Amino acid sequence: MAKRIVQNRTRNSEPLAQTIKLENNKVIVQNKKREVPRLPSFSSTTLFASCWDDPKANVIFFANNRSFLKNFFDVFDVNAFIHDNIMGTAIANHAFDFVTKLPTFKQSAHLPDGLYHGDWKNEFKYIPRIKKHVPWREHFGEIRFEEPVIVIAPSGSHKDLSRQRYLNNNEYKQLVEKYLNKGYRVYVTGAINDIHHFGLINRENFYWLTSEQMHDGKGNITSSNLLDIFKIVNGAELVISVDTWLKCYSLLCGIPTHVVKTRWNGKYDSIGEHDVADWIFLNPNMWQSIKSVTIEEILT
Repeated sequence: MAKRIVQNRTRNSEPLAQTIKLENNKVIVQNKKREVPRLPSFSSTTLFASCWDDPKANVIFFANNRSFLKNFFDVFDVNAFIHDNIMGTAIANHAFDFVTKLPTFKQSAHLPDGLYHGDWKNEFKYIPRIKKHVPWREHFGEIRFEEPVIVIAPSGSHKDLSRQRYLNNNEYKQLVEKYLNKGYRVYVTGAINDIHHFGLINRENFYWLTSEQMHDGKGNITSSNLLDIFKIVNGAELVISVDTWLKCYSLLCGIPTHVVKTRWNGKYDSIGEHDVADWIFLNPNMWQSIKSVTIEEILT
């Protein structure tokens, strides 16, 4: 029998949600009114750590960006039903209760008991559940260069000063220039829109990677894909990332990873002060290769 793994992410958008119902082994879609979710984000990467090597795994995933997540499922070769995000609603709890009662359900990694996210503070309940290392460097391979490689993720998917998980343009340029001057080959990862936001650095050994293209500092474009990103990250000496998927991937691979602390209305906080998800994703008791730092500490 196939295992069913549930993983969720949070998004404050879309007035209508769709809930799922299993009937005669088919997924039935029902439209229902969406409530405004006010819960923390989750990591798709820790989900893949739980199921990527299980040929019987089937995943139900509530996603903010279905097309982007599909790339991940394709690379990891995992069967999935990807659904618009309904986390933070009564519908999500209904779906959770239904799926967890299935005889083939396998609870994934950090998913909190009863979807009660405050329970993450009980970190030592969840630490044993989560895979903290996977052999993705060996599985996907790695690309090495004469120069040491650093991979930088300057932004999450949203840019909001009240929960700032992105660098400002000046910080981004200073960070890239610092490592170019130290002789590194610098790869920046992010969406196409982020290229327009941050800009390319017109220097040798600078590259911007998306899941479809690679841009060099002069703006030349070559084709690329998510697997190429994995291979470059796997060969990196260091990853510097805001709190986004890249840092989860590099931590699971055991790559030294500096995570830029989230700023809340311009101020840094301690782990878990504003976001209980920090007890899972930024917890040094969980991740041996993590170092949470301010951007000022990196640039000095």
